[in-house]
Amino acid sequence: MQTLFITGGNRGIGLELVKQSLKNKDAILATYRGDTPPELPLTQDEKNRLTWLRLDVTNATDLARLPDVLANQHIDILINNAGVIGPDRQSYNDMDTQGWLHTFEVNTIAPLMVTNALLKNLSLSSSPRVVTVSSQMGALHRESTGMIAYRSSKAAIQGGSKL
Repeated sequence: MQTLFITGGNRGIGLELVKQSLKNKDAILATYRGDTPPELPLTQDEKNRLTWLRLDVTNATDLARLPDVLANQHIDILINNAGVIGPDRQSYNDMDTQGWLHTFEVNTIAPLMVTNALLKNLSLSSSPRVVTVSSQMGALHRESTGMIAYRSSKAAIQGGSKL
């Protein structure tokens, strides 16, 4: 059994990762932003392997408390999944620049900050891995238009480095 930490586990791809990981008998630490995590029809065993944590990946206070909340908890796989599509206006001639900055903060900077906050937990694993979810929309080899804030934030997160 592995222990996974999944950001943005309350909806979309993140929620599906939570469900599939539970089927694989993994232990899951899943984050959600907002007031309450989703209610899932789970067996008692699944309930015992799933822990919901409230976390806004752009909130320095939330990130600073993670090492204390997860003291001595090993994490085998960190999945940086939390993300935003960006502002409604994101074209060359009509850009919400504050929305673009927020998109970069969530999609590009936050994965680094979450990873840094969990380095001690990852070091407790015999085989730690960090996965950051990107998108084909961020692929530089694809011709595309529009959605500049989202595309650029996903292009910026592609690539990798070793911890």
